[in-house]
Amino acid sequence: MIIIPFHQFEIRYTKILNFQALIKEVIAPFVPMAIDVLPENESSVHLCRYTLLFSGYSIIITWDRVLIKTEGDLNLFIENNSIVEEPFFNLFNKIKALESFGNVVNCLCATSMIRQNENSLSEIKDSFIKTYLNKSNLEKITNPTDVAIVLETDIDGKQVTMQFGPYVGIADLHKRNIMPQNQEILSNVKNVGEMADVKIFETLKFISFAKYKDLIKMTIEYQNSLWKI
Repeated sequence: MIIIPFHQFEIRYTKILNFQALIKEVIAPFVPMAIDVLPENESSVHLCRYTLLFSGYSIIITWDRVLIKTEGDLNLFIENNSIVEEPFFNLFNKIKALESFGNVVNCLCATSMIRQNENSLSEIKDSFIKTYLNKSNLEKITNPTDVAIVLETDIDGKQVTMQFGPYVGIADLHKRNIMPQNQEILSNVKNVGEMADVKIFETLKFISFAKYKDLIKMTIEYQNSLWKI
């Protein structure tokens, strides 16, 4: 079983110098849908940010980016009327409509995924080392407590980074400052297995829900290729 304890999609744009004066009006239509709104550093232009808390996800808005953080099945996020299309892209479109908005600079799609494994942690680590590493590389570090491989590549203007290795349990999420809110996911991430972090960064001037769908499909392809699904 594949578990997604963390997913983030971030749109970065040129700095909005009068962000503080405009942002309250922009986010006002979304406040009734939110559980809470957390303003921070409202007196500072470059540190000011608003976090909208929803059930199962949050949206963060600053003077140079807007991002959504969530968890769960990636396929649900690319469905029409998903939380990424509404309210996230709807909110972004209102930011983009501001007279002082410049242009989009880039976007980042980041996902952490875990595949549960019935083997013990020591068996998972041994299998990973035998599959991916040369034993001669481990002569000075015997019985490693953690091991991972990082791969980076450029594909069609996208910078892709994938880190994968054994998953030792919830301590691996704590290292990444990840704490799932969904109770079913939270109970499952306590088990050992294999973990992968996939990040796709792209410089662009135009962003849409269709582009987001493409990045998610690309992420799923990497997941399936890694674990031969």
